[in-house]
Amino acid sequence: MDRLTLIFDFDDTLIDSGLAFEKGLKAIGLSLLSPDYLAARDETKKQLPALHVSARNRLIYFKKALQRRNQYSASNLLDWVTRYELALSEEIRRQWQVLQREVLMEALQGYRKFILTNETIRTQTCKLAAIDPKARYFENMLTSEEAGAEK
Repeated sequence: MDRLTLIFDFDDTLIDSGLAFEKGLKAIGLSLLSPDYLAARDETKKQLPALHVSARNRLIYFKKALQRRNQYSASNLLDWVTRYELALSEEIRRQWQVLQREVLMEALQGYRKFILTNETIRTQTCKLAAIDPKARYFENMLTSEEAGAEK
C-alpha cells in the first residue's frame, strides 16, 4: 500500500518567515523597514510582471540597495547574500528547535512529506538545509520559481 503524502508550506506554517527574514536583514544592516530595502523591493516589483517569482528575489533587492548606496560591487553583493543566508539559516534552525518541529516530523514518520512553497529556490533551499540537510523528513520541495507560478 502506498503511503499518504503530506504537503507543507514553509513560510508562516512551519516557521515564522517574517522573523527569519528580519534576522537575515539585520545581519547586513537592514530591516524590513529600511528605506534602501523598501525602495529596492518596490522598484523590483514594479519592473517585473505582477506576481512574477523574481519579485521575491532578495538578491535583486540587495543589488539595488547597494546601488542606491553607491556601494555596488559583485563582492559586496555576495558578502551581503552570504551574511544574510547564514543569519537566516541560524534563525530557521533556532525556530525549528523551539517549535519542536522535529517532534512533529517524527510523529509523522509513516507519511511522505513534501514542501510546496512560493519563493525562490535558493532561499527555500537555505531554509531546508538548515532543518533537514540530509532529507530525513522531506523527500523533496517544489518552489514557485521552478513551477513558473505561485500556488
